[in-house]
Parts: sequence; structure tokens; C-alpha cells
Amino acid sequence: TSGTYTVTQTVSGCSSTSSPITVTVNPLPPVTASASPTSICSGDNSTLTASGATTYTWDNGLGAGQSHTVTPTSTTTYTVTGTDANGCTNTSSVAITVNPTPTVTASASPMIICVGESATLTGGGAMTYTWDNALGAGQTHTVSPTSTTTYTVTGTDANGCTGLDQVTITVNPMPSVIASGNNLLCEGENLELYASPNGMNSYSWTGPGGFSSSEQSPVINNVGTTNSGTYTVTVSAPECSLPITQTVDVTVNPTPIAIAGTDTSILIGQSVMLSASGGGSYQWIPADYLDCSTCPNPVVTPEKPGTMIYCVEVTNTYGCLDTACVKIEIDCGELFIPNTFSPNNDGNNDFLCIYGHECLSEVNFLIFNRWGELVYRFNAPDDCWDGTFKGKELNTATFAYTLQATTLSGEIIKKRGNITLLK
Repeated sequence: TSGTYTVTQTVSGCSSTSSPITVTVNPLPPVTASASPTSICSGDNSTLTASGATTYTWDNGLGAGQSHTVTPTSTTTYTVTGTDANGCTNTSSVAITVNPTPTVTASASPMIICVGESATLTGGGAMTYTWDNALGAGQTHTVSPTSTTTYTVTGTDANGCTGLDQVTITVNPMPSVIASGNNLLCEGENLELYASPNGMNSYSWTGPGGFSSSEQSPVINNVGTTNSGTYTVTVSAPECSLPITQTVDVTVNPTPIAIAGTDTSILIGQSVMLSASGGGSYQWIPADYLDCSTCPNPVVTPEKPGTMIYCVEVTNTYGCLDTACVKIEIDCGELFIPNTFSPNNDGNNDFLCIYGHECLSEVNFLIFNRWGELVYRFNAPDDCWDGTFKGKELNTATFAYTLQATTLSGEIIKKRGNITLLK
């Protein structure tokens, strides 16, 4: 305590008192240490400030100074020693609490999408979240970027400490999927479907009548009208999260039922009418000996013996066709030599010909007058006599003939008889 002090010394009953001494006791300086703030996040700063003295010295290697800015990596207590004008010292301490930075995570599902698709962003590791790219607050957001984009989320924990993380969503162009096929068919044809491009993860076709296929290019054989309708292909692309669908419309038209008539037999030189039905237009093949190759009922007049097969292509209004065939047997019949002809240029019976000559390969036909003189020799099976001799027209008379002929089958035919020429 401050005051005046004396000392009295006593020896053998004798005492003596000293002169007074004045003692002054100075108070300790009211040193205080403070921090602003006292709670920080890892990596942040705090300012230490001392007061109540004249000079100050801090521990933790800070040294002299009334204030210091510190960045502790863990909770730390700082002590300051303050000295006043009297040289008196005092100490004070302050603790700075260091809170760890939250481990914030940013994720996207999926991370690879195609243009027009969406992905979900999710933040983790904190209490509240704020996203860039104008998304704002919220732990999750659904986004549809049109190009590859990086998103940054800032997460804040209960201590107000923040952490960052980023996630990139890769945006690929949408594959150009095309579904195609032979859209217009006739019954009985094959439907060929195709989806492009190649290299997709999967192809799934569905269509009328419960049709389904996982092939890229399925084929439906021998289609009927029930196969008409819309066929849909669903394509799973390697880099797209959602499937892509395309359609193709298919129409199967009915096919006509061609009828060519019944098989028949005729004699050479005769005619027969063919009869077709079942469509709108007709085409006969071959066109040989027909008076019309595009009529439903053409007349055929064969000029040679044998077998002729005529097929008709019947086409309906849809352009679908069917084919049917008919067989015509052409027989030679009996070889016939007329016994009368009238070469008077009236257009009727003016020539003497061999009927059935189409079936002959060789002929030796001789005509004689009544004196046995040869008046005409046939040069070929289809030759005819006009009733002249040595360039002159003959009058009414009777002539004899001999005929030896070889048929196409090799048969030898011999005939004799008379022929009357009438004027």
C-alpha cells in the first residue's frame, strides 16, 4: 500500500526511530486482449487488439504491437503482455475458434445428356446451397443446358463456413434418327424396315398386329393388309439419357386375283377367245397371234401347231398385280385339199391351197390337166395355185392331182384326187 514508513530499532531497552520513507505502489495496467471475430472458418483472418497499457507484446511469435491480423489453422489462445508508463505489466488472453471448412460436393445425374434433355444437380456436405448460372439457392436443381456447362455450388454449414465444388454436364447433339421402309406395298411382298444411324445401344420396333423386333432392320415377309399401319422405332443412343422415337407409315394394298380362263384345244387355223378377269388392266404375254394384248378377252388365232401358253398380268387400281396362265393346244387336224376353186378375182376362193399346210414340213403337190400335162407344182406347203398355166388363165376344167407330204412329226401323207376349176 502506498504511504510513509518508519522503522524503530530497540537494543537493551534503548530504541531509535529512522527517518520516514515514502513508498508509492502503482496499480497494474488493466490490460485486455480481444479478437474480431473470435470464431472464424479455416483460412479466414481475425484481428487481435490489445488495450489498457502503453506497449504490448504478443506470444505465438507475433511480437510487439497493439494489433495483429492472424490466420490460425486451428483454435488458438493468444496472450498479450501490456506495460504502462510506470513500467508495470499485466497480461490478458483471447481465444480464436477455427471451424473447419465444409467438404461440399456437386453432382449431376446424368452427367452426359443430349440437347433437349435434362439433368439434376445436387449439392452435398453443407446446410444451405447457392448455385451459379442464375440458379440461386437450393440443394437440387433440374437444368437443360444447350451446350456443355460447368456448374459451381457454394455450401454453407452451421458455423457459416463455406466450401465450393463444381460439376460439368456434357451436352452432345441429339442423334438424327430416321425410320424408313417401303411405305407402299402389295399383298405378298416383303416389308423392309430400317432405322439409322448405326451404332445405337438398342433398337426396338413395334407395329400393327403385335409386331415387335429388336433388330435395326427387321423384315416382314409376305405381308397382308393387316400389316398396314404405323411402325415405331425406339432408339437408345449411347450418349443420351432418354430414348428417341421415330415412325414410318406403311400401307399394304390388296392384290388382285388373276384368272386366265381354262385350258383348251383348237385346230390350226381356228380362233379362240381368251378370258381374263380380276383387275383393272391386263397385259397378255406373249402377244403372238393375239388381236389385242391389253384386252381382258383377246382372240388368238395360232398359225402353227403345238402348245401355246399365254399368261396375263392383271393390275388393280393400287398398282398391284397377279399373274395367271392358260394353255392352248393347237392340233393340225386332217389335211384338206378343196375339190373346187374359182379364180375369178372376186375375192372368194380365188386360190387353191393346202389347208393344214402349217403342219407340213415338206410337200410334193402336182396338178395335171386331162392330157396328163403338169400345169402346176407347189414349191412349199403354204404355196397356192392361182389357176394359170404358162401365164394364161385357164377355163373351167377338171384337173387331177397327186400329193405326198411330210408332217412336222415325220408322218408321210399321200393323197390323190380331182380339182374342178370354175369360171
